Amino acid sequence: CDVHPSPISTVRFLNEKDMKVVTVDSGGLVNKLTFTKNILWSTYSMETDCLLDGTAGQILAMNVLPPPPVISNKGQTFKSPRDPFINVLVLIALSSERSSFAVA
Repeated sequence: CDVHPSPISTVRFLNEKDMKVVTVDSGGLVNKLTFTKNILWSTYSMETDCLLDGTAGQILAMNVLPPPPVISNKGQTFKSPRDPFINVLVLIALSSERSSFAVA
């Protein structure tokens, strides 16, 4: 089955650890693709999650936002009480002609 009915215009990896990508096509459809390696046959399977269905219009810009930096002061590192949550949070910024979106 096809993941996109229109030509793909943008592809971005979500982070360095996981095999997840966000794809945008020229019709405004935005999908998150998750690849999983099958141990038995050394093949990959793919799961598709629809993030935007195209009703917002063509997506003109898309970027995966980096996690917030760790703040240090004179060699001391300050950690937020939400550190584990922040480390796994991935934000994607999307913009169409009419709207802007942030997807976690």
